[in-house]
Amino acid sequence: DSILFNYLEQGRSYIWDAWEAYDREHPGFLKPVRNHFTVSPRLGIAFPITDRSKFYFNYGHFRSNPPYYTMYLYRYRYTKNGLYDMSNPNLAPPRTISYELGTAVNFYRSLVLRISGYSKDVTGQHGEVTYQSATGGIDYDRWTNNEYQDIQGLEINIEKNDNSWLTGWIN
Repeated sequence: DSILFNYLEQGRSYIWDAWEAYDREHPGFLKPVRNHFTVSPRLGIAFPITDRSKFYFNYGHFRSNPPYYTMYLYRYRYTKNGLYDMSNPNLAPPRTISYELGTAVNFYRSLVLRISGYSKDVTGQHGEVTYQSATGGIDYDRWTNNEYQDIQGLEINIEKNDNSWLTGWIN
């Protein structure tokens, strides 16, 4: 135990030293972290139906950061196989393509009723992949952009907003 504590007191990491030694023997194992530059186009169109109602359409591409634990958390155990969860700092941000079509009606004084349908297509979400060696000696999980999700829905919203003391909404 004292050898390990002396090692840690020097500000060194056994795991990183082992990986750097492996990278010297197998060049290309450690790779630099990539930056992700993306463009997120969005479009919104609305036009009046009557003097108290409108019809609208929204479209957009959205990106979000993967959870940080999927990018930077490494779990290592000093028994059995060693490494058992490897994160991926090069995960790409998942992309959501969203469509919304709806109408808004001011039906009584400051009460507005909104009815809309929406669809979202999410690709590149993070998911775990398990890697196992043929001999069974190495077994660990790693995060990759391998999952997707489709979401559809209907939303009904009533909102009161007249800059008085009492405002609110029900969704």
